[in-house]
Amino acid sequence: MSPMSREEALPADLFVVLGGQGTLCHLAPANGFPPQVYTPLVTALADVGRFIALVPLAMRAVIPPPRKLTWHMLAEEMANHLQAYGLQQVVAIGHSLGGVMSLLAAARYPSLFRALVLMDPVILPPATLWMLRWLRRVGLEGRSALVRAARRRRRVFPNREAARERYRRHPFFAAWHPQAFEAYVHYGLRERADGSVELAYSPDWEARVFATVPIDIWQWILRVRLPTLVVYGARSDTFRRSAARRLQRVWPHARFVALADAGHMFPLEEPERAARAIRPFLAEVGTAFSDPEDGSPQHKKGGAL
Repeated sequence: MSPMSREEALPADLFVVLGGQGTLCHLAPANGFPPQVYTPLVTALADVGRFIALVPLAMRAVIPPPRKLTWHMLAEEMANHLQAYGLQQVVAIGHSLGGVMSLLAAARYPSLFRALVLMDPVILPPATLWMLRWLRRVGLEGRSALVRAARRRRRVFPNREAARERYRRHPFFAAWHPQAFEAYVHYGLRERADGSVELAYSPDWEARVFATVPIDIWQWILRVRLPTLVVYGARSDTFRRSAARRLQRVWPHARFVALADAGHMFPLEEPERAARAIRPFLAEVGTAFSDPEDGSPQHKKGGAL
C-alpha cells in the first residue's frame, strides 16, 4: 500500500486530501471556509506532514442548522468520522473554530490523536465568556457583529468572476495569500442550475456557529494532556493576550508561539510564516512515532514531548 493510498480511499464527499508526506495530519478550518484555502500552508509543510480535512458540516448539510447546535456536536461529528475510517493517532491542526473542535475532540477521544496544533483558537477570556453566558440567558446571543455579518453575507453571484472581483476589493481579503484567495473563489462557491454561483458554506450555519461559542471551554482545556503547540497572532482580535497568558498558566505542557504583527487570519495571509512556526513541532511529534507498513501509528518508547 502506497503512503497516500489510504487517504485517497476516503470518500470525497466527506474528506479532502490535501497532500504531503510524513505524519498524518487532520486540518480543521475556521468557520466559513473550505479546507482548500489552507493549501499554501499545507504546501509549505508538505515534506513533514500529509494532510486530510473533513469537509465542514456546514458545506454538507441540506437542512438549516439546529437551534441547539454546539461546537461540542461539531467536534463529536469530526471524531466520529475519523474513527469510522480508522484514522487514529492523527496530529490535529485547527484554525479558529477548527482549533477548538480539535481540542474538544482530543479531550473526549485522546487515543485518536498524537498531538495538537492550535492556530489562533477561539478561546476567550473568562470575563468575555461570562458576558456570553448572560446574553444567552436573555436570548441575545444572535446580536453579535459576527453573527449579523454572516446573516447579511451575499450568497449568490452571477458567476465566479463577479464574485472574484467583489472579493478582491473587500478589505478582509486584501492580505490573503494569492493561492488561498483563489482557492476560496473556487471551492467556497458552487454552481447553481441557472449558471450562477452561491456560497458553498451556508451563511445560516456560519451565523449559528458564531452564536454558539462554547462558554465551558476552559474546563475542557484541563482535560487535554497531549503534546500541544499554540500559534497565535500578536495582534489577534480573537485569541487575546489575556487568554494566551491564562492558557500558558493552566497548560504548562503546551508550547506557544506569538507571531509579531499578525492577526487572526495569519494562516491564510502568511502561510509560509505559519509553517515555519509549526514545522519543528510537527517534525518532532512525527519522529516520536513509528508508522508500520499497515498504516497504524504506534508509540515509540521515550517519544513523549
